[in-house]
Amino acid sequence: MKKARILEKYCNYCDQTTKMVLVNNIEGDNEKAWYRCPKCHHLALLNVINENEKNTIQEKIQKSEYKLYKPDITFSIGEIIYHDAFDDYGKVIKKDTTSDGNRAIIVKFEKLGERKLLEDFKQNIQSEDNMINNTQIINLNENREEVN
Repeated sequence: MKKARILEKYCNYCDQTTKMVLVNNIEGDNEKAWYRCPKCHHLALLNVINENEKNTIQEKIQKSEYKLYKPDITFSIGEIIYHDAFDDYGKVIKKDTTSDGNRAIIVKFEKLGERKLLEDFKQNIQSEDNMINNTQIINLNENREEVN
């Protein structure tokens, strides 16, 4: 997507709507770029997707065909999910691996934007053989007190 050289946007610094001029693109991000206010020369990182494009992206999400998000489920790219805690629908756009080796998905939500969520997450549950239950701990403490 080609970025507009001039965008009419609101400048928070000088508190006016001005024709912002493109200064620099962000490599790898087609939705944001650096723009300069011609009045106060303040730099701002702006979203360059206009409202019409934003609405068409949101309309593409078919809310009737979604999966409820749970961290222990595996998802595929392009799948629509509903996140109960966020109360938002999103589309899986990318798969990733976290620094600790867990699998993650990048989801573009309608309201929240992009978020990284865990997928196929298996918690390490200790077997009963490896666990020490509370009664064994109490017995160990009683034995120590008797020795002293």
